[in-house]
Amino acid sequence: MKLQTYNNNNTTALTMTSLEIAELTGKTHAHVLRDIEKILNELNIALANFGSTYTDSWNRQQKCYSLDKQLTMTLLAGYSITLRSKVVERWLQLEQQLLPTNPLDMIIMQAQVMKQQQEQLNQITDNVISINEKMESLETKTGTVWASMPTNCVSKSTLVAAVNKRYGLPTWVIEQVLSDKVLPAGMVVNAHDSAGGMKYFVYYKKDITNTFKQFVAECTKDAKAKTKYNHPTIEKKFKLVA
Repeated sequence: MKLQTYNNNNTTALTMTSLEIAELTGKTHAHVLRDIEKILNELNIALANFGSTYTDSWNRQQKCYSLDKQLTMTLLAGYSITLRSKVVERWLQLEQQLLPTNPLDMIIMQAQVMKQQQEQLNQITDNVISINEKMESLETKTGTVWASMPTNCVSKSTLVAAVNKRYGLPTWVIEQVLSDKVLPAGMVVNAHDSAGGMKYFVYYKKDITNTFKQFVAECTKDAKAKTKYNHPTIEKKFKLVA
């Protein structure tokens, strides 16, 4: 494990290499590489973002990865409790070594943490405001509110599951297509007592069917990543069962 300085904010963060993970868990490095690449692909993260190299005993340059804490923990989720414990213990040791002992340094660190927390809180607040504004805008556009679900409509959670099953599209792509291309049919009052009369959006089934048929028809297979597809309105590559 090592410290890495990022140029964008001049902060220091811990990373753990795939070699270290293999050593701590007792797995082969090839096995760990395979697991990391599977996770990065599923998260739609470019392998190059965390790629690195090392020199083996034959003086050859070999591939490895350097993961931050979040990705390391994500990787460990698929490992046994015993193996997870070894890596987590190592992380805690290194993080403890990073804690300042000088009182002035501690004050500076606390101030930085408070600043980061405030920035995160501000971002969350902005997101909530944005979501509320969008909800109000959609309510104005759709207008219709039903006491129960019309037979020709479907809820967002149901349609996401159905589209994912039919086309294999990840949830984030489905939600972006919905946001960009489909206007809700109206809203339905949640009948559960605990919901307090809250409403949720529903969509016409025919609109969903037609929209995603058209979307899939417009997708093209990526020339480099054979299992990924592209679409003019989607920035990142994504999986699709055509």
